[in-house]
Amino acid sequence: MKSHRIAALTITLGFFINGILSNDSDNEVEDECIWEDRSYTGDQPPSVLNAKAECNKGKLIWHHPYGGLRASFHPGAHIKGGFKLCFKCKNPEVTIFREGVNSMTLLKEGHDSKAKSHYCLHSSKKHIVLYIEATKLHQNKMTLDYTIKPLKKKFLHRNKACKPCRYDRLFHLICKSDFAITGYINSSVLIPKTHYKQIDFVGEKLLQQKHELFTKSDQNPGYYMGKLRFPVGCGGKGKHNQLLITGKGSVVTCFTQDKHLIRLVSKYYEHLCMKW
Repeated sequence: MKSHRIAALTITLGFFINGILSNDSDNEVEDECIWEDRSYTGDQPPSVLNAKAECNKGKLIWHHPYGGLRASFHPGAHIKGGFKLCFKCKNPEVTIFREGVNSMTLLKEGHDSKAKSHYCLHSSKKHIVLYIEATKLHQNKMTLDYTIKPLKKKFLHRNKACKPCRYDRLFHLICKSDFAITGYINSSVLIPKTHYKQIDFVGEKLLQQKHELFTKSDQNPGYYMGKLRFPVGCGGKGKHNQLLITGKGSVVTCFTQDKHLIRLVSKYYEHLCMKW
């Protein structure tokens, strides 16, 4: 009887240990998915390193971080369309930006004791680029664990708000919306847990507004200033990225970057909206 109990206990322990080992293996990262750098020796000026992450689960290890690390994350071939990058950074001293075509969005600032350690970013493009900056010498190593997963269809549907309006819809909304204005995005910041960013918009020609959303700039006479909600991933910053936008409340509902169309609408706005 005693021998049967020992056998049963041995089998139970075997299943238990096997379960632990299998769970540990699930959490392991393949060697080819670990990027590691030990190049800095402390006697050279700071430089920018480049890392390319192409696994769905991986790790970046930066020993003696000093200078910059530009890391691009690419989804696997089985992920079609948009994807989500989630990462956790272990080093309180580094600053992390999301790099765009014409802008850098601050995600985590060094020395910020209240900064969260876990981040998730979405993209409908082919990759996401992080720029990691270390300005202090003799830091502990930086470890960044990441996962890449496909976006849900619901999110992809929302991201369609990023597409410029059809001309017929734009012409209708110019006259019927709460506002219509031309100008450019001066600065922007992501709004947590939404698919929008808050932008500081510099208006060059205020076509119409039903409420006082835009006010005349004291510093730049002839310009208008306003804060708006704009879909993430849309519109670059700066004067060279001219926009014609319309909206409801403070939310941008329609936009175009077609320079020829912007000039025409600015010139003939009053005639365009006479029938309204």
